[in-house]
Amino acid sequence: MSQSDTTASTGSDRIRLPRIPSPGVPRPEVAWPTVALAVGLLIAWGVMAWGALTGSISLWVTMPVHAFVSFGMFTVLHDAAHRGLGKRRSVNELLGRVAVPFVASYASFPLFRHIHLTHHRFVNEGDELDPDSWMIHGPAWQLPFRWMLVDVHYASFYLKGWRDRPRKEITESVVVAVVAIGAIVGLVVAGFGPELLLLYVVPQRIALVVLAWWFDWLPHHGLDGTTTDRRLQSTRNIIGWEKVLTPLLFSQNYHLLHHVHPIVPFYRYVEAWRNGEEAYLAHDPALSTVSGRPMDPEDYRAIRGLADAAPTPA
Repeated sequence: MSQSDTTASTGSDRIRLPRIPSPGVPRPEVAWPTVALAVGLLIAWGVMAWGALTGSISLWVTMPVHAFVSFGMFTVLHDAAHRGLGKRRSVNELLGRVAVPFVASYASFPLFRHIHLTHHRFVNEGDELDPDSWMIHGPAWQLPFRWMLVDVHYASFYLKGWRDRPRKEITESVVVAVVAIGAIVGLVVAGFGPELLLLYVVPQRIALVVLAWWFDWLPHHGLDGTTTDRRLQSTRNIIGWEKVLTPLLFSQNYHLLHHVHPIVPFYRYVEAWRNGEEAYLAHDPALSTVSGRPMDPEDYRAIRGLADAAPTPA
């Protein structure tokens, strides 16, 4: 076994895993940029909703803004699920619960966290184990519809194994679902159905399509590495246009770094990747261009001006 490999044992199987370099970024007490993002998105949503309800802002403005808020709130929710909002558990728990209604109307934060961590545990291991596999594989014509209904699929996936979940998680999930359904029914009965549809439901569906496309399909399609086998080929980084894509996509163009170091806050993905760049390249990680063309380590080194650098053992 080479120095760059470690061995994990599962029963009688021996699995060779690359030794992953340290991300080289300290874990913050509180990830203030993510907190600021959450606050800014909440303000934007509130201002747009108030403007639409008073007639002072056109729905053609509020709908795309609300869609972007839902898209951005996923990053807050996602980092909270990994405790990427810092060492303070309370901050992760609070902002995770604040963010989740913008992404999945019915869901509790613990339910989402369980589903998402299950994806990390069983990435690319099929529909029965990986809840995100359903958004990655399937007939091309079905995929946009699957992406639009990703939260419904998550609910179905959760219900298959709910009996094995902690009682506290189940209780919170049931309460949240009942309150959400009650609120929706109440608003419709009170005559606010059109406002609910245009200010909340439609923007959320738009955001879910983009989220499932960018966070699931683009990083994972065509790859068969798993968390325990060829981990650096289980998802990809998308290289190029970083000055535009990194802020626009909240760094998910570096999705491979996230799967390797899920606790790193989203705004430090690129830094963490660069800190261990040659160590990752030594293991032939999954990389592609923005157009989808696979990129090998030598292509990457040439683009980055590292062509003459000797690979550093991990």
